[in-house]
Amino acid sequence: MTSRSRTLVWIVAIAALGGVIGWGARMFRPDAAVRVSTAPRGRLIDFACVERSGRAMRTGELLGRFVVADFVFTSCSGVCPALAKEMKKLQDVTADRDDLRMVSFSVDPDRDQPAAMAKYADEHGFDKDRWLFLRAEIADLKAFMVGELGLAAPTDIVLHTDRFVLFDPTGAACAIYSPLDDPGWRTKLLADVDRMRAAGR
Repeated sequence: MTSRSRTLVWIVAIAALGGVIGWGARMFRPDAAVRVSTAPRGRLIDFACVERSGRAMRTGELLGRFVVADFVFTSCSGVCPALAKEMKKLQDVTADRDDLRMVSFSVDPDRDQPAAMAKYADEHGFDKDRWLFLRAEIADLKAFMVGELGLAAPTDIVLHTDRFVLFDPTGAACAIYSPLDDPGWRTKLLADVDRMRAAGR
Protein backbone atom coordinates (compact mmCIF):
# COMPACT_ATOMS: atom_id res chain seq x y z
CA MET A 1 0.00 0.00 0.00
CA THR A 2 1.37 3.39 -1.00
CA SER A 3 1.78 6.29 1.39
CA ARG A 4 -1.09 8.09 -0.35
CA SER A 5 -3.36 5.06 0.06
CA ARG A 6 -2.53 4.74 3.76
CA THR A 7 -3.32 8.41 4.27
CA LEU A 8 -6.66 8.01 2.51
CA VAL A 9 -7.53 5.00 4.71
CA TRP A 10 -6.74 6.98 7.87
CA ILE A 11 -8.90 9.90 6.71
CA VAL A 12 -11.84 7.59 6.02
CA ALA A 13 -11.41 5.81 9.38
CA ILE A 14 -11.28 9.10 11.31
CA ALA A 15 -14.35 10.40 9.50
CA ALA A 16 -16.24 7.19 10.29
CA LEU A 17 -15.22 7.38 13.95
CA GLY A 18 -16.41 10.96 14.12
CA GLY A 19 -19.75 9.95 12.69
CA VAL A 20 -20.15 7.19 15.29
CA ILE A 21 -19.28 9.57 18.12
CA GLY A 22 -21.73 12.15 16.81
CA TRP A 23 -24.47 9.54 16.51
CA GLY A 24 -23.76 8.34 20.05
CA ALA A 25 -23.94 11.86 21.38
CA ARG A 26 -27.35 12.29 19.81
CA MET A 27 -28.59 8.94 21.05
CA PHE A 28 -27.39 9.44 24.63
CA ARG A 29 -27.99 13.15 25.16
CA PRO A 30 -29.81 13.80 28.49
CA ASP A 31 -33.27 14.13 26.94
CA ALA A 32 -32.97 11.22 24.52
CA ALA A 33 -34.11 8.56 26.98
CA VAL A 34 -36.65 10.75 28.72
CA ARG A 35 -39.65 10.38 26.45
CA VAL A 36 -39.74 6.61 26.34
CA SER A 37 -42.38 6.74 23.65
CA THR A 38 -44.44 9.54 22.15
CA ALA A 39 -47.10 6.98 21.31
CA PRO A 40 -46.99 4.22 23.94
CA ARG A 41 -49.30 1.28 23.66
CA GLY A 42 -52.45 0.79 25.64
CA ARG A 43 -55.13 2.78 27.37
CA LEU A 44 -56.68 3.45 30.76
CA ILE A 45 -58.74 0.30 31.07
CA ASP A 46 -61.78 0.14 33.35
CA PHE A 47 -61.46 -1.70 36.66
CA ALA A 48 -62.68 -1.37 40.23
CA CYS A 49 -60.63 0.46 42.82
CA VAL A 50 -60.89 2.21 46.16
CA GLU A 51 -59.82 5.81 46.70
CA ARG A 52 -57.85 6.81 49.80
CA SER A 53 -61.05 8.21 51.32
CA GLY A 54 -62.54 4.71 51.19
CA ARG A 55 -64.81 5.58 48.29
CA ALA A 56 -65.34 2.74 45.82
CA MET A 57 -65.00 3.82 42.20
CA ARG A 58 -63.90 2.63 38.79
CA THR A 59 -61.07 3.95 36.68
CA GLY A 60 -63.60 4.57 33.93
CA GLU A 61 -64.74 7.58 35.96
CA LEU A 62 -61.47 9.29 35.03
CA LEU A 63 -62.39 9.51 31.36
CA GLY A 64 -63.20 12.95 30.04
CA ARG A 65 -60.04 14.59 31.37
CA PHE A 66 -56.32 14.28 30.79
CA VAL A 67 -54.83 11.93 33.40
CA VAL A 68 -51.22 11.70 34.59
CA ALA A 69 -50.63 8.41 36.39
CA ASP A 70 -47.81 6.95 38.42
CA PHE A 71 -47.39 3.70 40.34
CA VAL A 72 -46.12 3.79 43.93
CA PHE A 73 -46.57 2.25 47.37
CA THR A 74 -46.63 3.85 50.80
CA SER A 75 -43.85 1.80 52.39
CA CYS A 76 -41.43 2.54 49.54
CA SER A 77 -38.31 4.36 50.73
CA GLY A 78 -36.66 4.46 47.31
CA VAL A 79 -38.04 6.33 44.31
CA CYS A 80 -41.65 6.71 45.48
CA PRO A 81 -41.14 9.79 47.69
CA ALA A 82 -39.22 11.44 44.83
CA LEU A 83 -42.04 10.59 42.41
CA ALA A 84 -44.54 12.11 44.83
CA LYS A 85 -42.52 15.33 44.94
CA GLU A 86 -42.52 15.51 41.15
CA MET A 87 -46.26 14.90 40.99
CA LYS A 88 -46.77 17.59 43.64
CA LYS A 89 -44.88 20.05 41.44
CA LEU A 90 -47.20 19.17 38.57
CA GLN A 91 -50.21 19.65 40.84
CA ASP A 92 -48.95 23.10 41.81
CA VAL A 93 -48.42 24.32 38.23
CA THR A 94 -51.74 22.97 36.96
CA ALA A 95 -54.03 24.42 39.63
CA ASP A 96 -56.00 26.31 36.95
CA ARG A 97 -56.38 23.31 34.62
CA ASP A 98 -59.61 21.59 35.54
CA ASP A 99 -59.30 19.17 32.62
CA LEU A 100 -56.22 17.46 34.10
CA ARG A 101 -56.10 14.98 36.98
CA MET A 102 -53.24 13.19 38.71
CA VAL A 103 -53.62 9.58 39.84
CA SER A 104 -51.27 7.45 41.92
CA PHE A 105 -51.94 3.72 41.81
CA SER A 106 -50.74 1.64 44.74
CA VAL A 107 -48.74 -1.39 43.64
CA ASP A 108 -48.90 -2.89 47.16
CA PRO A 109 -52.65 -3.30 47.71
CA ASP A 110 -52.25 -5.81 50.54
CA ARG A 111 -50.62 -3.22 52.80
CA ASP A 112 -51.98 -0.04 51.26
CA GLN A 113 -55.39 0.14 52.83
CA PRO A 114 -57.25 3.47 52.70
CA ALA A 115 -55.99 4.67 56.10
CA ALA A 116 -52.35 4.20 55.11
CA MET A 117 -52.99 5.80 51.73
CA ALA A 118 -54.74 8.79 53.30
CA LYS A 119 -51.81 9.36 55.67
CA TYR A 120 -49.33 9.16 52.79
CA ALA A 121 -51.42 11.52 50.68
CA ASP A 122 -51.60 14.08 53.47
CA GLU A 123 -47.85 13.89 54.04
CA HIS A 124 -47.16 14.55 50.36
CA GLY A 125 -49.72 17.26 49.78
CA PHE A 126 -52.22 15.46 47.55
CA ASP A 127 -55.19 17.66 46.62
CA LYS A 128 -58.13 15.36 47.39
CA ASP A 129 -60.07 16.53 44.34
CA ARG A 130 -57.29 16.70 41.77
CA TRP A 131 -54.81 14.01 42.82
CA LEU A 132 -56.34 10.63 43.54
CA PHE A 133 -54.66 7.72 45.30
CA LEU A 134 -56.21 4.43 44.19
CA ARG A 135 -56.00 0.86 45.45
CA ALA A 136 -56.93 -2.00 43.10
CA GLU A 137 -56.64 -5.76 43.16
CA ILE A 138 -53.28 -7.13 42.07
CA ALA A 139 -54.83 -9.01 39.14
CA ASP A 140 -56.24 -5.76 37.76
CA LEU A 141 -52.92 -3.99 38.27
CA LYS A 142 -51.14 -6.73 36.34
CA ALA A 143 -53.66 -6.52 33.52
CA PHE A 144 -53.14 -2.76 33.41
CA MET A 145 -49.38 -2.38 33.94
CA VAL A 146 -48.17 -5.58 32.28
CA GLY A 147 -50.76 -6.58 29.73
CA GLU A 148 -52.05 -3.17 28.66
CA LEU A 149 -49.21 -0.67 29.13
CA GLY A 150 -46.13 -2.92 29.15
CA LEU A 151 -44.61 -0.97 32.06
CA ALA A 152 -43.77 -4.04 34.14
CA ALA A 153 -42.91 -7.68 33.59
CA PRO A 154 -45.17 -10.54 34.72
CA THR A 155 -42.24 -11.96 36.71
CA ASP A 156 -41.71 -8.77 38.75
CA ILE A 157 -42.11 -9.43 42.48
CA VAL A 158 -43.36 -5.86 42.89
CA LEU A 159 -45.06 -4.17 39.95
CA HIS A 160 -43.23 -0.88 39.87
CA THR A 161 -41.98 1.81 37.51
CA ASP A 162 -40.52 5.29 37.79
CA ARG A 163 -42.41 6.42 34.67
CA PHE A 164 -45.39 8.76 34.49
CA VAL A 165 -48.04 8.05 31.86
CA LEU A 166 -50.23 10.66 30.20
CA PHE A 167 -53.69 9.56 29.05
CA ASP A 168 -55.94 11.70 26.88
CA PRO A 169 -59.64 12.23 27.72
CA THR A 170 -60.60 9.12 25.74
CA GLY A 171 -58.26 7.02 27.90
CA ALA A 172 -55.57 6.47 25.27
CA ALA A 173 -51.98 6.44 26.54
CA CYS A 174 -50.28 9.35 24.77
CA ALA A 175 -46.80 9.74 26.26
CA ILE A 176 -44.48 8.40 28.92
CA TYR A 177 -42.11 10.59 30.95
CA SER A 178 -39.19 9.89 33.26
CA PRO A 179 -39.41 12.67 35.88
CA LEU A 180 -36.40 11.55 37.90
CA ASP A 181 -34.12 11.82 34.87
CA ASP A 182 -35.54 14.86 33.10
CA PRO A 183 -35.91 18.24 34.86
CA GLY A 184 -37.97 19.49 31.93
CA TRP A 185 -40.59 16.74 31.96
CA ARG A 186 -43.38 19.03 33.18
CA THR A 187 -42.77 21.51 30.37
CA LYS A 188 -42.95 18.67 27.85
CA LEU A 189 -46.09 17.21 29.38
CA LEU A 190 -47.91 20.54 29.47
CA ALA A 191 -46.89 21.19 25.86
CA ASP A 192 -48.28 17.77 24.91
CA VAL A 193 -51.54 18.53 26.71
CA ASP A 194 -51.84 21.93 25.04
CA ARG A 195 -51.17 20.40 21.64
CA MET A 196 -53.82 17.72 22.11
CA ARG A 197 -56.29 20.21 23.54
CA ALA A 198 -55.80 22.44 20.48
CA ALA A 199 -56.36 19.42 18.25
CA GLY A 200 -59.63 18.69 20.02
CA ARG A 201 -58.53 15.57 21.83
